Amino acid sequence: MNNSASMKETATHKLMIYGCYGFLGRLIAEYAVSRPDLKNGLMLAGRNERKLVALARRLDLPYRVFSLSRPEVIDRNIQDVQVILNVAGPLSNTVEPIIQSCVRTRTHYLDITGEQYVFRLLFEKMRSVIDDSGIVCVPGVGFTIVPTDCLSAMLASQMPDATSLELSFAFSNPYRSTAASAGATKATINVVRTQSIHTRRNGLMTPAELFYKTRRIIFPNAGRAFVGSVPWGDCLTAWHTTGIPNIDVYVPVDPVSVSTATVSVAITRFALSIPGLQAVWNRLINILLEGPSPYSRATARMDVWGEVRNRKGDVVRGSLCTLEAYTFTVLSSVFACERVLRGEVPAGVKTPTQALGKDFVLQIPTTKLYEFMRETGAEAAAGERACCGAVECTCSGSVSPASATMNARGGGGSSALRGLACVSSVSSSSTPMLAEIFGIQRYWWMIWSLMCVWGLFIYI
Repeated sequence: MNNSASMKETATHKLMIYGCYGFLGRLIAEYAVSRPDLKNGLMLAGRNERKLVALARRLDLPYRVFSLSRPEVIDRNIQDVQVILNVAGPLSNTVEPIIQSCVRTRTHYLDITGEQYVFRLLFEKMRSVIDDSGIVCVPGVGFTIVPTDCLSAMLASQMPDATSLELSFAFSNPYRSTAASAGATKATINVVRTQSIHTRRNGLMTPAELFYKTRRIIFPNAGRAFVGSVPWGDCLTAWHTTGIPNIDVYVPVDPVSVSTATVSVAITRFALSIPGLQAVWNRLINILLEGPSPYSRATARMDVWGEVRNRKGDVVRGSLCTLEAYTFTVLSSVFACERVLRGEVPAGVKTPTQALGKDFVLQIPTTKLYEFMRETGAEAAAGERACCGAVECTCSGSVSPASATMNARGGGGSSALRGLACVSSVSSSSTPMLAEIFGIQRYWWMIWSLMCVWGLFIYI
């Protein structure tokens, strides 16, 4: 690219992974150290010295311990680093001090967030400052954004006059679903507790209720699902990627949860506002949620679904099948960092697709892109539905992949997956509910009961 960002001549370290001792951070660090182009220039960093030192010694890597409370300390620790990958969650708590330091020190920034707050900060409040600094800034290079963002761009190219975009994802086989890590669960609760819910309407971010829209769709492997809208980051990123003015993101959900969503959110926010309850919640999550096992990560797969419509009512639908979300994030985040280090990414604040191209998702090993299905407005109105993710699909045939499994750039599928348990098998079944998506269905009632008892004790 002619406008690719430049590298710092004085930098002695290629990549710093900040917050690397969480569940996902450890997986990313372990994979990054196996990449020949990264190992010699890899640096680990974070705030927890005990956890950081243990991981750095095990991987035989240099490390730096520093918090984000003092700007001059951050500057001093990242000024000789080319790229920083921020995996310290919740990202809404860590992004601002890090990106401000990146601007001052001309350090390229990537993260794995899916939080709307982070995207609004970077794309709306700080965009001009970041663009003027000449650094690369690509938030959301993990599963939460990359597959849906790339699919959005593909769908937009199939229908340039699209006015609405809808996206969803689910486990390809609910019996192979995986539990969330402690960090991901705390980030989700943090969004519910502190951030307002918005969707994209007529090009503007508009307040909305959780599950304010519902529908039924059919995933290519997971099958039929009842889904509800959620405040996902794609409402920000997909608009910047495609320019489509109306965007909604859905996840599979229990219909009962829809009717009680507003009350549940209000109760959760009230309960977590009681002094001491947030600390109890975080401690219980750390104890009970360890993240998916290697076997779960190896056997689970994800379906990603999208649909665009134009003013005439014409419809185009498409789907992807990818690796399990954590494994996908490990590969996509490391591949993205490598692309930045090779000078292949333009400077400025970019979505994953703007930075890496809409085919980036196909460079992640085993990703499958299914054939795009079209309907005219008349066909859609008559209720005739295509196979790939239709609202009420009556076709019993299987959907054939439009492209063969793609290997990752540089090393091929086997090389890219070396050291990771990524052999996947997919079978069709009913779709998991929202609680399974967040991986807390086994512990929810126990955690909630303990929280309420503790909260009432303190409150009284």
